[in-house]
Amino acid sequence: MIVKVSFELSFRYNTLIILYSPFILLYRMMPIVFNYQLAYFYFLKQDNNLFCDAKIYSEY
Repeated sequence: MIVKVSFELSFRYNTLIILYSPFILLYRMMPIVFNYQLAYFYFLKQDNNLFCDAKIYSEY
């Protein structure tokens, strides 16, 4: 009886770990992804500024 209950508890705990491990990985990866996004948006902004400068230069 006790062994069965403990086995069920451990089984549930393992399934919880298996279910939540991707979320934990995502949470661990979040800062890296966010930094990449920030860098990407920064480069996009820079490209936009370059594009606007090119437009201005082409108008003059």
